[in-house]
Amino acid sequence: MSTRPTLLNGKPLEPAGAPASSSPGKPAKLSRGKPTTTPSARTLSGPSRGTEIARWIAFGGIGLVLVVLTALVMTRQDAEEFVEDTYPLHVMFEDRGLDGHVAAGRVSDVVREISDGVGSPLDLQYADDGAAFMKYEDHIVAIFPEHLRTRVHADDYRTVWNAYSEYTGQWWSSSPPSSSSGYRGGGFGWGK
Repeated sequence: MSTRPTLLNGKPLEPAGAPASSSPGKPAKLSRGKPTTTPSARTLSGPSRGTEIARWIAFGGIGLVLVVLTALVMTRQDAEEFVEDTYPLHVMFEDRGLDGHVAAGRVSDVVREISDGVGSPLDLQYADDGAAFMKYEDHIVAIFPEHLRTRVHADDYRTVWNAYSEYTGQWWSSSPPSSSSGYRGGGFGWGK
């Protein structure tokens, strides 16, 4: 009993999974390592699934980094909060109406700790007596050497500037940098 191949449009219909014939009525020869069928349209026209996954992972990684950086910038403390949270309040160090905090170590160590916790100040000045003053947008931190300890004061810019104007007046304006817009008024006038 002979079986006749089923024809479709005049060509023999091969069973599912069988390699395509090179000529009608003859089975295709299998070669080792070489495909016997033409590549799919997806392979010819676009990236593979692995490339697409890698691309999404890369975009996701970049997005995650941006979110983390934004969170770090948004949660950074200002200088006054950092001093209050880091150094204990010491009643004997209150000076000129400012709360006094005590820190272990030298003035330069405290300057480094505050810079690491808050960020670099806009300006840093050292006085002849060893005191240091850190200028930020809205705050000034005053740091004084004491016997085996360091006294730290931090408050809004104008308060610290006024309290220690004999120091701060040498270096900075009495107005915080964030309040100066550069506009000096219009019209005639002296001191513009």
